[in-house]
Formats: sequence, C-alpha cells, structure tokens
Amino acid sequence: MNGRVFGLWLAALAAACAGARAQWVVQEVEVHGGWNAVHLQVEPEKGALEKLVEVVGAGNVEGIWRWDKRFASAEFVVDEGTPLARDPHWKVWYPGEELGALSTLGEFSGGQCYLVKVKEGTEAKAVAIKGKARLPRVEWYPNALNLVGGAIGEKGVSFEEWFEADSAVDLSKGYDNHAWQIAADGSERVVARPSAQKWSSGEAAWVRCNGASAYAGPLAVAAGNGSGLDFGGTRAKMVLSVANLSGSRSRKVELRLAASEEAPQGEEQVAGAVPLYLAEGGGWKAFSAKTLELAPGESWSGTFGVHREDMQWREESAVTNSSYQSVLRVRDAEGKIAIDVPVRAVREASADYGSGAAAPQSVHEVAAEVHAQAGLWTGTARLTAVDCPSYRPGEALPVRHPAELRLVVHVGGDGTVRLLKEAWVAEAAGAEGGLAVYARRELVPAGASNVWRASSATLPGMAPLALGTNGLAGALSGTVELAYDDPVNPFLHRYHPLFDNKDGQFQPYDGPVESRGVVRKISLRVAGSGDEGDGGDEGDGDVTADGARAVQGTYEETLAGLRAQEIRVAGSFALEKVVEGELVESEE
Repeated sequence: MNGRVFGLWLAALAAACAGARAQWVVQEVEVHGGWNAVHLQVEPEKGALEKLVEVVGAGNVEGIWRWDKRFASAEFVVDEGTPLARDPHWKVWYPGEELGALSTLGEFSGGQCYLVKVKEGTEAKAVAIKGKARLPRVEWYPNALNLVGGAIGEKGVSFEEWFEADSAVDLSKGYDNHAWQIAADGSERVVARPSAQKWSSGEAAWVRCNGASAYAGPLAVAAGNGSGLDFGGTRAKMVLSVANLSGSRSRKVELRLAASEEAPQGEEQVAGAVPLYLAEGGGWKAFSAKTLELAPGESWSGTFGVHREDMQWREESAVTNSSYQSVLRVRDAEGKIAIDVPVRAVREASADYGSGAAAPQSVHEVAAEVHAQAGLWTGTARLTAVDCPSYRPGEALPVRHPAELRLVVHVGGDGTVRLLKEAWVAEAAGAEGGLAVYARRELVPAGASNVWRASSATLPGMAPLALGTNGLAGALSGTVELAYDDPVNPFLHRYHPLFDNKDGQFQPYDGPVESRGVVRKISLRVAGSGDEGDGGDEGDGDVTADGARAVQGTYEETLAGLRAQEIRVAGSFALEKVVEGELVESEE
C-alpha cells in the first residue's frame, strides 16, 4: 500500500450523510408576484423547473437563481435581491432565446434554495412539485451567509425555536442578527425578533453559520445509511432513530406510514405499499403508526423489518423485480416539523420467498446457524463524526464531508470474523467448488483463472485480524498496530534526514526516535442485534436470513499516537457477502 495514501487518510481523520432511488411525495410551492425565496425539500422529478414556469406562466417568470456558494465567504448582504447572471456564486435561469443563452441553471435539485422572480401583479399560484422523499440535510458553509431552508411543517415555526439547538447560529443580537427573510420586493428583513418571526414551509432565508455545522433542524431523523429505509432485495431489518435535539422543549412526534405517489414516467414504478413491521415486545408487529413522547435531549430507536412474503399478494399488479414503495411521515403534534422518510423494498422475481429455503428474506424467518454467513464480505465504513479536544473534549462533532473507508472481512465456517488488508479470489484449475479465497497473492495456485483482489488502502500490510467468534452479529472489535518503522507510517520518510529514523551515518535507530507507532482500536456493532432492538443479548443476537447476505451498523475507531490526545471517529458501515468459502491462510 502506498504510504502517502495511508498518511493522507490519517491526516483527514485528524482534521475531520444518499441513494438514487426513493419514494414519491408532492411539495406545494407558493409563488406570487415579485421575489420568492423557495426551498425544495423533495428531490424533484425531471422537468420540475419547466413545470413551475408553465403553471405560473411562461411570460410571468423573469428569472430563477440558485445560490451556489463554494469558497469565498460573504460577510454582509449586499443587494442579494438582484443577483447578476455572471455572478460566480449564482446559477441562473432566464426565459427566452436571448437571455436564455446566459442561463447556467437547467434543473431544480433537492434540498436546494432558489430565488424566483415573477412579474409584478401576477396572481399567486400553488405549484405542485412531485419529487422523491429525502431526509433533511443542509450543506452549511462555515463562517459565511447561507441561503437555507428546513423541513418545516404547515404551521411554520419561529426562528428561535428552529435554531435553539444549533450553537453555530447566533440569534441573540436583535437587529444585529445575521439572519434575513426575503420580501416580495427583494429587500431583506432582518430577523430581529426570532421568537416572533415565523419561518414557513418551503421558505428560504439568509442565515449566517459561525463555524462548521451539520444542523438540519430541532428534530433529527436517521435511517439506514442516510438515505432512508431502503431494504432493497436482500435486507430484512433496518434501524430508524428520532432525536429531540432541544434542550428545553418536549415534543410529541407521530410516525405514520403513507402510500407513495405514483412514479413519473421513466422512473422505477411503484408496485405497491411496503409491508413494514416494527420489533416490539420481543416480536414483530405490522406497522402503521406510532406516537413518541420525547423529553428534551431524548431519542428513540426502532428496528423496522419487511415481510416479503406479503408482497406476493400483489403479484398480479407487479413486474419483474417489483419495487414496493411507501413514505414514513414524521410529524410533531404542533405542525412545526415535517420529515418524510423514504421506504422501499424489492421483490425479486427469481426468489422463492414463500418456501423459506433458497432465499428466506423475511423478518419471520431466522437462520439458526452463524455459518450461513461464511465467506468474503466487502463494504464501506462512512465516518461522519470526529472529536475535537480543543473545543469539546470527548464529544464527537459532525464533519462537513464524510470520509469513506474500504472494509474487507471474512467469516469462517465456525463464525470467526477477520478483518483483512486484502483477499485474493480465484477459480482454481480443476477445482469443483469454483471460487476460493486466499489471504495473500502467493497462495493463489499456479494456473488459477479469474483472479481478482479486494483490498483496503487504509490498512497496513498485516495478517488477518480476528474481530469476533460469533459471526457478523453484536459487537466486534480489534486493534491494528502500525509499527514506528513500518514503511507506511505517516511519520516516516524514506529520504528526509529528520524523518527517516536514522542516525548521522544513516543507520536505523533501535527505537522510535524520529517516528512513532500508531494504534487503531476498531469497533463495529451490527444493527439488529444486541441493544439494537430485536430482543437479542449483546453479542448473541440472532442472524436473520438477510444477515447471511448483507449487514450494517455503527462504526467507531480510536487512534493513538497521532497527537497527544487520542482521536475518536464514528459513523456507520455496510457489508455485503461477495463470495462463499473458507479463507486459505497458508500453504497446505
């Protein structure tokens, strides 16, 4: 492995949440004469921009701008009501052939904010924009103004209540507050009374962010890998969590399963509703709705499952590899917060879900033996938080751009789980079993065909590392040690005389003089087992049929040796089995 790659990755950790498929909802956008500040929570269908222009009237829309601020910081609002077509911080759409040639904006994008200029005197109209449901996510630019919106309910919410849990937004300065609402005449109205001024659903506003932030509202919803409850064709269980981030307000929250809108032409069609279940009382119950009472700072997590056998009831209206889709609506009782979680599950035409033999992918069918997972697994750990001892000791803070690590794992027939630097897969000549898995390249038999490698660039050269003995379930952990004289140690330089760990005669020191060792303590917790809500004991959770093919969970790592304090990072991981078979670690 290249030492530069490993070193850069460690540096990123020291410094340091989307799928293409989702379920369909409709967002109504109110447009009137003058300037409109619009926030799109949905991921709009193709042609949504043209639809808005058509509904309002082709001759009535004078321009549409999207704030596209990347690098430079804006300390003050300077006539943002009349952005220029050539301003590098704006993407713009103009009507007509002449002005249209200046356009740099072609489509609406989900989660983005737009300024829509409509001819004065035009009648107000509600434009229904169909789009894919998406979890709230705001890309804040630190120490700068941001044009942002939120997952705000139909009754609106005060600016004070919305931002009370975000330390990066300061609304305590009255008329000096760095937050503005945009009026129909294009002027900015400072949010001087944040407790009284309301933020409406679908409205964008200028807000200054002081420092880094990943804040998306006072109610945080996390599901799956960040894109929602997408069970695909293999997963049986996924975890959804809801957290009340407020330090002073209790919230009553309702979760309700709703039908998806019909998908537009050219998109994955909706075969029916997802037969969703919730793990409760040691068993599974069909889910339709649930009410939560969350105290300040309290969170709730639930394990949801899908019963694919139910999908066969709609077989007459389904197609090959049918996609069943729903929307899990998360609403607070006061109508201030509205979050839509996409829910999706696939019924594969080739799978016999009813027999429980070849592909038993149901929360009601449990594989009894861990060795069903035996084989090579690959996947990714997505790091979304890192601690900052200089600011908040012991607390992992969200990162602006998550880092991703490659994971290569093997599960033995006896349930032993090993983390690998690399694995070689080959079809040995004359072998009846087809593919075999090898721990090193030199173990691959001469004459083997179809040889390929799975590897992780963020691990040093090492022997397979044992993480656990009960398969991919519960808590798994292990320690990776990078010696002070390892060629990929980030403190070691092959040629630099001050960082080569050699004396004046270029002889290696006996110990770590100019470099130091690095220790990585890696922990993975598989979702759906132990304390994840399926009733299993820690480390002894049942392995579902889905768990024989794909698992996911939380990832944590502590690094010692990079600086005086340890570095702790956290995030999520997902693994899928790619090859059956035992791992060959030595020559027979």
